[in-house]
Amino acid sequence: MFDDQYYYKLLNARADARYFKEREQLEWIAKEMKIHKGPKEARMRYARSVAQFLLSCIDIEQKWSEEYFCGASQVQLKRDQERLYGEIIPDNYARSVWNPTFAAKVLGPECGPILSAIAASMFENIVSAYRHMRFAMHWNQDMFLNLFQLLNQDRKVTVDEIRELMCSQYERCAKEKMAVLLHIRYDFQNRTRKDIIETLDWSDPINLYTLGCYVSERAMRRNAYMNSLSADEVHAMADRLVQDFRRGFFQGGRDILAKRVVGIRYPLGMERLVRAVIRLFRSETHYVSYIMRIDEDPINPQYTADHSYDMACLVDELCCKEALDSGLNELQANAEMVDAAGGHVVIVDPLQREETARPAEPSPERIAPDEAQNKVWEDFRNGYISLINKYFSASAMSHAELEVPVPMTEARTEVPEGENENV
Repeated sequence: MFDDQYYYKLLNARADARYFKEREQLEWIAKEMKIHKGPKEARMRYARSVAQFLLSCIDIEQKWSEEYFCGASQVQLKRDQERLYGEIIPDNYARSVWNPTFAAKVLGPECGPILSAIAASMFENIVSAYRHMRFAMHWNQDMFLNLFQLLNQDRKVTVDEIRELMCSQYERCAKEKMAVLLHIRYDFQNRTRKDIIETLDWSDPINLYTLGCYVSERAMRRNAYMNSLSADEVHAMADRLVQDFRRGFFQGGRDILAKRVVGIRYPLGMERLVRAVIRLFRSETHYVSYIMRIDEDPINPQYTADHSYDMACLVDELCCKEALDSGLNELQANAEMVDAAGGHVVIVDPLQREETARPAEPSPERIAPDEAQNKVWEDFRNGYISLINKYFSASAMSHAELEVPVPMTEARTEVPEGENENV
């Protein structure tokens, strides 16, 4: 069930020596480093907070296995999540360095916002930890440890020095980051999440934690709603989505037999419906399905608003060029992945979409790109979209969407009785 560690085995083997050395350094910063009064005291407290977070990610990566999950209670799994996301949940956010307003107060209005943005960028390691991507965790750990060396100096550190360091760090791993992004989004050969969805009993909400996503109260409600439906009702929803996907080929005069893979995007909590969709695609179209994306509910809309444009301030033109060149090379080298893609289907919770489209007002202290940085970032985003549209042409694929309104009922915390559709 948890076979990501085998999928990424070779990449991890190349990075493991550095990864485990970085863990020792992080443990020293988080647990043994003495913090003295003086000009760098606030910077060292910031470093300790980020190091503790990175160690929490390492802890999850080490213990996340089928054996651990089967032996853990829902309380323990929820506690694991709170350790990872604790700094940004609304109750804690006001006094967290992940909050640019608080960071500006304790670290200074010049450096505080950019250091807050760097802390937020480390959240990539949560996804990497659950997927056993130690090589990707190493990139951020190395970045942070180099930042620590700069912050640990007995002098004033400027925002230009921090940004220059970040740009150089991102340039070193831009190619690899883009390659990983494309494989996560489009590589149908990674079956882990699909296998989990097809295998587990989704009448038990504890199984939502297996997918490595933030399990919100709203996700629990979606799971409860799915379990309130009969097998025929779930099948009818899945059939509607699959038939709409098929019609997209026929209406456009496209050849459905020329493709063989379909991506699925859905909100966490609708795994019972997704399993029915996977099975129908297999029996009706002989298509291979893969999980393209699982949409999580916003943990803290204020955090999302505060950090929406961080990356535009942390990368430069060379970094963006390296990433786009890598994306082009990766797509050219993976012709099978590109040629097989037949499009994707999306399952939508309208309330989740509405909440996502209604962002909070960003804090005035947040880091914001200047005109030149904004242009570089917009050019990069447009370049990425053009690259995807070129290799995954909409004219050769089909897309379908299904809205599933979920009543605002209480989520079930106990295992409900009902039909078991497991294989």
